[in-house]
Amino acid sequence: VREGYAEALGALHAGAVDLLALPVVGDALSTCLERVRQHVTVRRELEKTRIATGYERQRRLQVERELAQSTTDYQTVFHASRDALTVYDIEPAHLVDANEAAVKLFHAPSRKALLEWLSIERYSPERQPDGELSVSKVKRYIESAIRNGNLQYEWLHLRMDNTTFPCRVSMSCLELDGRQVLLSSRTDITERARQKSELEA
Repeated sequence: VREGYAEALGALHAGAVDLLALPVVGDALSTCLERVRQHVTVRRELEKTRIATGYERQRRLQVERELAQSTTDYQTVFHASRDALTVYDIEPAHLVDANEAAVKLFHAPSRKALLEWLSIERYSPERQPDGELSVSKVKRYIESAIRNGNLQYEWLHLRMDNTTFPCRVSMSCLELDGRQVLLSSRTDITERARQKSELEA
């Protein structure tokens, strides 16, 4: 696990893009989240013991240290990524985390402002280029990601300054502390879309 984590950070520091498309990086994030979930579960089980033995107290301290390390690993990989990453809590539906790359991508003044603003209704124009309503289309994509575990698609996003841009979205459904969350990576494909449009003209 630690080797995979180190390799993931190496890929990021080398300038890797499209984080979730890199198995080692995506796996590192998933592994970190899974370790956090496992340690939280063990901690809860230990807390059920009213009278803790010396071994149980020692085990509890060990789990707390491992939980803290797993959380630190996840946060390091998450915030070191050059891709725009967000974590979306499915129930209740709301954004719970975003990295600095996401703040820049959406032209947000701060991470706090982005977390308060970003929602299905706000981060997209009313309709996608194919004419379908953004709200209904993204809900269908979310259901597919939950059902299949992951999904990649192209999307027309809306920034906080009301400008639009096309991007490629990689979405993975994970379990964190008993909740389903969506870890999404967004890559701006404006230049690629422009070149494609010129070739088709």
